[in-house]
Amino acid sequence: MKLLYTLLLTAFINPVFSQSFITVDVDTYEFIADVNYSVFKNNKPVSKGVTVINELNTIKKDFDSISFSRLDYETTGFKKNELDSLVFLKKSTIYLDEIVLSNTKDDQTVIGEQNRFVKSEAKSLSKELLYGLVFRNKWNTDITITKADIFVDKVKHKTAYKIKFYTFQESFIMNGNQDIKNPEPVFITDTLFLDPRTKGKVTIDMPQGFILASGENILVSVELVDYYNEEGNVFKPEFKDLTKLKFQLSDRADYYAKLINSRTNELTPNLRNINLMINYDFAHIFFKKPHKSSIVAPAILLYIIKK
Repeated sequence: MKLLYTLLLTAFINPVFSQSFITVDVDTYEFIADVNYSVFKNNKPVSKGVTVINELNTIKKDFDSISFSRLDYETTGFKKNELDSLVFLKKSTIYLDEIVLSNTKDDQTVIGEQNRFVKSEAKSLSKELLYGLVFRNKWNTDITITKADIFVDKVKHKTAYKIKFYTFQESFIMNGNQDIKNPEPVFITDTLFLDPRTKGKVTIDMPQGFILASGENILVSVELVDYYNEEGNVFKPEFKDLTKLKFQLSDRADYYAKLINSRTNELTPNLRNINLMINYDFAHIFFKKPHKSSIVAPAILLYIIKK
């Protein structure tokens, strides 16, 4: 392992003999394979290649500029002194493969991911905003959110909860970190209830609806109100009996959560983009993708109507 890191370090700090890089998606920090690159010297091509993943792409010829292209990414180029070990590319085509048509109404669409649940991943509901999922309106029109689906582990005690929608400021990405700052609730459902033995999908109607403007983002969180015992009194269950929201495998970087400061054991003030952070760390430190089960997100779906 020490030899591997020595070789990698040598490749990055000794550009006289070679220069190495990997291509990475700027939004998800996942490796991108099959990216065409052309190397130039004095405006004349001297080399061509196609990127691979899980290993370094190395240029051994003398050059002064390089360009990258792939059908679904924006073509970009760099001067030699601008080329970093991580080359970030931006998608030119937006894929909406996470969107499926609802069987209930022809004019209604479901947005969100519908992937396999992760058995080991479920988080207890909290009375404060500890984690949530970002939904983005990528259409050129306003959308109205009319319903939501959430997925829960088997409920042990009657649980009162609310679904909250927050506007927020999303920070710039720096070293794989991106935070949500100043979340402000703009829409809250009435108090809802989960009865004991409820399990799996729960659908929540929002007859008043919530309008999300074109190009706007919203953070959605499922938050606890109280637990009730069999006599109908508010109480606090044991930790193992708390109501938990299921998590599922994710292909996106829209899951934000607060972290715990290892020195103070206090929660961070901002929510951090968890999957972006994991993908960046694996790409930057280990030069590989994390295991698929490491990239998860709360199991929440929204039903929308386009205007």
